[in-house]
Amino acid sequence: MSGRLARRYLVWIGFACALSASAAEPPDTVEEVRGAQVEEVRPGAARPPAARKLPRVEVYVTDWCPYCQKLEAFLKQNRIPYVRKNIEQDAGFEREHDALGGGGIPLTRIGGERVIRGFQPELIARELGLED
Repeated sequence: MSGRLARRYLVWIGFACALSASAAEPPDTVEEVRGAQVEEVRPGAARPPAARKLPRVEVYVTDWCPYCQKLEAFLKQNRIPYVRKNIEQDAGFEREHDALGGGGIPLTRIGGERVIRGFQPELIARELGLED
């Protein structure tokens, strides 16, 4: 193991999220991990199926935004792992948000490429291949 922090990223395990080293899709920079908030997974809660490989989901939010709260509830309800980037608490996240065109919150980036503005659960589900 190289020991590089950039090779560490969040992965889901049994009852909680933990920081784990792996060669599979590490964050591009340490800044991507800094400030990320992850909820504890309760015993008995369903986990994302191992066979389903989802792209990286990043959400740019604020604490006071009701649509941001709805977006996060949708992601949690559907067991979609994501990185939460509060643009009011971290200037780096605010710069990333601005570089993506800003234009309000929430803003969701899927797979590092696809940008979805606002709370659009149907579009997010379609982009992640979750629709029936």
